[in-house]
Amino acid sequence: MTEKISSGNKVIDSLLGGGLEKNNINMFYGEAATGKTTLCLLFAAEMASKGKKVLFLDSENGFSIERLSQLRKLNVSKIVENIFVIKLKDFDDQRKQISMLNEVVEKGNFEGIIFDTMGYHYRRALKDAPYRVNKEADNQFCVLKSLADKGVCVLITNQVYANFREKDRVEIVGGEMFRNWSYVLVEIRKLEENKRKALLLKPIKRQKNFQILEGGFTPL
Repeated sequence: MTEKISSGNKVIDSLLGGGLEKNNINMFYGEAATGKTTLCLLFAAEMASKGKKVLFLDSENGFSIERLSQLRKLNVSKIVENIFVIKLKDFDDQRKQISMLNEVVEKGNFEGIIFDTMGYHYRRALKDAPYRVNKEADNQFCVLKSLADKGVCVLITNQVYANFREKDRVEIVGGEMFRNWSYVLVEIRKLEENKRKALLLKPIKRQKNFQILEGGFTPL
């Protein structure tokens, strides 16, 4: 059994049987406004509040100190000292930043990597050069998995697109490649208003319903 790291929220920890996998890639995906970035902020705050340094790769400008303050009623100015945010401008910038991650993580002594969201720039670049972009995405996963193997906890969020054959279903951006690289795979679905369903699809199947409030996730 691998070591578990708390996500910073009891609902998600319960779903995952104790927390995120330390030595594997943990991926959460879902539609917009399902709580993916909130989960990332909760995990960042959890790690940082314990004095552990976190690297936050931000492709959608989702990192917010204001939202972090809502989620953690602590000295946020102290917490953010351990959270380092890298804004990703496009897929080429994403490629460059991830290619340097091993060196950055080693020098900075980072214990957690958050990538919110991995599919945002990938999805846009894929239209112009699918073979090249898929090969590069595979290389990026190789880097992230190598860091997980060294004990860095890796949390990735991802987007979805509509399944045109089944109206009630969505598909993960990146398809089977993104699925196969993810040891832990969770889909978050909207129910109504602020209510959500989290479905653990890998490595076992389990689900939890929750709601998103100012202070994070609470069980239903």
